[in-house]
Amino acid sequence: MSYINRGWRVNMQSNIYLKEQKEEHVQVFFEMGNDEKIRKYMYRLPDTLGEALDEYRNRDCSCYRCVIYVEERYIGDIWCHDLFKLNYVDALLSCCIFDMAYWNKGVATIALDMFLSKIKDQFHIQTAGAYLYGDNKRSLKVLEKNNFKKIDTFVEQNKIAYFYKKEL
Repeated sequence: MSYINRGWRVNMQSNIYLKEQKEEHVQVFFEMGNDEKIRKYMYRLPDTLGEALDEYRNRDCSCYRCVIYVEERYIGDIWCHDLFKLNYVDALLSCCIFDMAYWNKGVATIALDMFLSKIKDQFHIQTAGAYLYGDNKRSLKVLEKNNFKKIDTFVEQNKIAYFYKKEL
């Protein structure tokens, strides 16, 4: 699936693609996701590469994960989990652009729009939600640009956190 920019700040010539996650992506994502600047915003990451690979190998049908490419460059992951396991949303979403050269360029906003369309069609979900820390201003903007609404505010690991939801 590819996407040509809708007017966000990505270079107009850039193509953004979502591809199926493969095992080789897991190691790159784990290593890049452990950067201090990225990890502080992540809601949860495995502690070891072995745990990350085990999660990949043993994932069930309640998890669906894609990788994000700009042109031919792998820059991050986007995924949903707990598909149809919760009573308040059909899926919980997460996204991480680990390649900081693509921060503040609109890539995550476009990737989320693409991913929502994909999981709505593929899994017939009606609602999606996301948890994030309050200091993660970039992700707050991504959710709001994709018409998510803040539903709840709470404290998690001594940090302000939010729950956002969208009807698809």
